[in-house]
Amino acid sequence: MAVSAIVTVVSIYGALGSAQSEWQPPFFATTLICGGVATAITAIRIVNQMLGKPAGPAFGKKPIDAVSSIEEYARAAIDLDWVGIDPDLRTRFSAYLIDPVPARIELFGTLEATCIVARIGPHVVFFDDIEGDFGTAVEKDGQLSEAASYGNIALALRELERIASLA
Repeated sequence: MAVSAIVTVVSIYGALGSAQSEWQPPFFATTLICGGVATAITAIRIVNQMLGKPAGPAFGKKPIDAVSSIEEYARAAIDLDWVGIDPDLRTRFSAYLIDPVPARIELFGTLEATCIVARIGPHVVFFDDIEGDFGTAVEKDGQLSEAASYGNIALALRELERIASLA
């Protein structure tokens, strides 16, 4: 992730022209598409540091570096992804969002902690704090199955709508 973030920053920083320039939202969107939330967060921190700005993306008034739980990290990641979503989609997707709820998911034969951030019946969107991505799954008694990762929250919510409509 760090290498990907540095490569992204180097290419973006070169496009900026100087340390006095401001980065724009297209940089953020490109980073999210290419590398996911975790890479975008790292890249923004590096660019902000080069520009002499605060460490970057904040969750409320608390720096994202200071989040203490997977639930807080999920909220911060949603806040970051939410910026580039069309207002009409935001309105539609907001209906599915819930306060993050702890859950368990089996990954590579081990049960891992995660949290559910959106729901339509038994179908949910969960947050993977290791990858910094969102995915869909089916939830039963706090256990997630049939999991698939999608990246940013908008893609995961679109897939949530699709799979819920098939059920």
